[in-house]
Amino acid sequence: MKFFWLLFLFLWGELFSFQERKITINKLFIIENLENDSNFIELREETKKHIKNPNLKELKFYLYQIKPNEDFYYVLAKTSSDHTTLLSLNGALLDLELSEFQPNQKVILVNHRGYFTKENSAFSSWESWELEVHYENRKINIKFSPNQKNLEVYHQNFQPPKEKSITESQEEKNTKFIFPIRGVNYEITSSFGWRKHPLTGKKHFHRGIDIKVPLNTPIYAPSDGWVEYAGSKKGYGETLILKYNNTKFLFAHLTRTNVKTGDKVQKGQIIGYTGTTGASTGPHLHLEYKVGSQWKNPLEVFFNPD
Repeated sequence: MKFFWLLFLFLWGELFSFQERKITINKLFIIENLENDSNFIELREETKKHIKNPNLKELKFYLYQIKPNEDFYYVLAKTSSDHTTLLSLNGALLDLELSEFQPNQKVILVNHRGYFTKENSAFSSWESWELEVHYENRKINIKFSPNQKNLEVYHQNFQPPKEKSITESQEEKNTKFIFPIRGVNYEITSSFGWRKHPLTGKKHFHRGIDIKVPLNTPIYAPSDGWVEYAGSKKGYGETLILKYNNTKFLFAHLTRTNVKTGDKVQKGQIIGYTGTTGASTGPHLHLEYKVGSQWKNPLEVFFNPD
């Protein structure tokens, strides 16, 4: 009999606790900048506290408009958030993907780490909270699982871009950078983002793309610039790094290069030949594209390469 009452009290407590997990959020706090804005400072400090003490306290949502020269990674670092939280929250509320974290875009921030899903999502957890969020005269129902991660949300944002019609800005990009492989059939065998390493079998972040081409295929300089490095690198084999303003291109697994460190190059100039040096399973070109300190998907630079 005693056991029955203990079980009854436990289940009643759990049921009561579960029903307490329904939250209505009527107000989004505005953040003007990610430096000295009082709401931003509050957000950052509360997020840091929750990292050390993950118990859910008051949940607050904030609205921020991304400024020039800011992107997903800048916002991520400034707010002490993590990939799962920032991407799943804006995916559930605004249908935003990582690539859409651009200047002038409004994003929603939160003072607690976790995983957000749309109400009709198959994902469920006993520790989930039901949220009713009011945003721009809309009521959106989502679920929130505190302190849980789902890195698939992050991985899915690194799929190759979908084919779309060329706009003026994309034509300008195409004019600015030419695709380094010309006149031969090629295949993108590994895309930018998380993947299983072909040699170790472990999951790791692939900072570039792999382009399968015949051995000794010429590599053309995507732009004017100068050679920051030409030589051998561990794992990369024969490597070439071309710098142009604030951007860099890295070419790896080459058979040989036509240029040396410090040389100036012109767009369209043959700078080397593809090979299979370093940690490679066959002839291909490993290509990385970096803007400032951030690696980007090279396929976003060369729209519709031929």
